[in-house]
Amino acid sequence: MKTKYSPVQIEELKQNPYINNCSSIYISFTDNAKKKAIKLSEKGFTARQIFTGFKLPDYIINSAIPTRSLCAWKKVVRIRWIEWFTLVKKWRSRWFVVKKTDTSCMSPEEYTKFLETEIQYIKKENEVLKWLKKNVPSKAERFEIIYELSTNNCITTLCSIAKVSLSGYYAYKIRLESGNIKENREKKDFEVIREIYLKSRKKAGYRKVTMELRNSGRRINHKKVYRLTKKYDCLSRIRRKSPYRNIMKTNLQHSTYKNILNRKFTTWSQFQKLWTDITYLKFKWYHLYLSVVKDIISGEILSSYVSGNLSMDIIWKTLSQLESYKNSNKLDFTGSIIHSDQWVHYTHPSFSSWIKKMWFIQSMSRRWNCLDNAPTESFFWHLKDEVDISHCSNLDEVKKYIGKYIHHYNNTRPQWNKKKMTPVEYRNHLLSQMGNQTVSF
Repeated sequence: MKTKYSPVQIEELKQNPYINNCSSIYISFTDNAKKKAIKLSEKGFTARQIFTGFKLPDYIINSAIPTRSLCAWKKVVRIRWIEWFTLVKKWRSRWFVVKKTDTSCMSPEEYTKFLETEIQYIKKENEVLKWLKKNVPSKAERFEIIYELSTNNCITTLCSIAKVSLSGYYAYKIRLESGNIKENREKKDFEVIREIYLKSRKKAGYRKVTMELRNSGRRINHKKVYRLTKKYDCLSRIRRKSPYRNIMKTNLQHSTYKNILNRKFTTWSQFQKLWTDITYLKFKWYHLYLSVVKDIISGEILSSYVSGNLSMDIIWKTLSQLESYKNSNKLDFTGSIIHSDQWVHYTHPSFSSWIKKMWFIQSMSRRWNCLDNAPTESFFWHLKDEVDISHCSNLDEVKKYIGKYIHHYNNTRPQWNKKKMTPVEYRNHLLSQMGNQTVSF
């Protein structure tokens, strides 16, 4: 663990002429201090004696800093074989020695050839540096330039001009040529895949293509077939993923919300937790859809609407009934939770904005889990058991019949777990227990 220095100690250390910079966990020494320490060490002085001569405080001299610092400075000088102070910031990087071409021993013809090669390399390098003003091209880019000029020029000369190693260039050349061989092999395999793809009128997937190849005697792995079809854009044109789903995600539309309730179906205050859901009703040869909002504590159905389709109107009518119920009874839904499943109606941004205007907190069930929405599912089961809409002749009669049943469910149908009371009676019972007068809605 590193020692932390106090602000007073930092100010004291910064006044020392042998210290370049200092922070709460780090001390850097000047170049003169490092050179002087190495010379004194060669004469036989210990690290503690050297740092005592630098007039440093006792908490520095008695620590491990003198020994560690002196060993690090010696290591830099021993590894580099040159003056240490020129490489003190780069001592961790790997170095290789580039052999420079000796032009003094060249004949005039050889020197002219060397200059021509250097000019060609500089021209190529300047083409790469058009959009780079200060930086130098990477090694891969320099290797590419050398590979282009290697047919008419000496490779050793090009490597010395580009300041790269000869072994590094040959390793790059082997990788490049092996990559070209692999690319040519894959193109031949793709031509066979493309024939099968076109015969199927662009409907064959990678599995079908793999089976056709095996029937014809060519064994190619299905992963390679999928990679090549994806690389050359020959994927099957049927059953493709819808691009609109990704667009909705990027636009942050149809977002889901956390399951705040998490099956906590008990509460002690009125209208604190509401449930909403949609179910279907079989009517003759087609389906009708019923949307409801239910209060969890009393089990009362606060609003409902029957529709012949699943457009967003079924949600707007249900919410408008809930809002009129709220205004007529002067209720406050601030902080209340409305829970639903992850149907597209409830993830719609306009539904979320309407819920926020009514000061609800939105909660959603987990995907494909009806148990999280059990209170409304229970009501739908009772409704489908007790209601028979087969005798109705049109949609208006169904709406009236469902409305009568919901009125019966709220006012005249007692429930066992509500102390044998109807939902409205149980609601008034709870209000009276809370010290409020019984209110008739």
